[in-house]
Amino acid sequence: MIDFVLHLSPGATGPASSWAADAAVGDRLVFIARGAAPRRRASSSPRGAAERLLLSGDETALPAICRILGDLPAHARGTDLIEVPLSTDVAAIEAPAGVELVWLPRDGGAVGCELIPAVIAHLGGSGSLAPTEAAEAVWDTARRPSRDTVTRVDGAGIPGLYAWIAGESGVVTTLRRHLVRELGVARDQVAFMGYWRRGVAMRG
Repeated sequence: MIDFVLHLSPGATGPASSWAADAAVGDRLVFIARGAAPRRRASSSPRGAAERLLLSGDETALPAICRILGDLPAHARGTDLIEVPLSTDVAAIEAPAGVELVWLPRDGGAVGCELIPAVIAHLGGSGSLAPTEAAEAVWDTARRPSRDTVTRVDGAGIPGLYAWIAGESGVVTTLRRHLVRELGVARDQVAFMGYWRRGVAMRG
């Protein structure tokens, strides 16, 4: 299954969103990909199984979040913070019993307005931060939470935490910097993916 998110604001619509907005049942879509680098094992890590997971992302991260939740063992524990455009975008998804799902509809607010303060509050902080204007996409998929992810890093600000952050690049950068610089979380406890940039449409 392929999910499309419609970004139909003037000047911010890419080819996939434009196609999906006009698509009808029976329309065909062809994917052509140039040679890609050999796929790295996304979950590779020498540190065992995570004690506490934090998954966080916007609507563009939802397909990946669903896949991650489906891959987790039944005893996994953690929290999943999902920011979506509207309250009506909240969906029923399956997760291990020990993983709390928290939906964050922004209902007209800016991207990140709900996710950033929710992540900060979840980790014991207060207030919020303005999303960073990402100069380029950010991406580190070397570690994906699964059955053999991080357990703890001695001396880390939050032992046992493994954070996975995906969505708009500025929001992702802001959250990662907060975790690493302000909370002292070790870099190998945070995976981050900037799927898109605010105000920039990917052109085909």
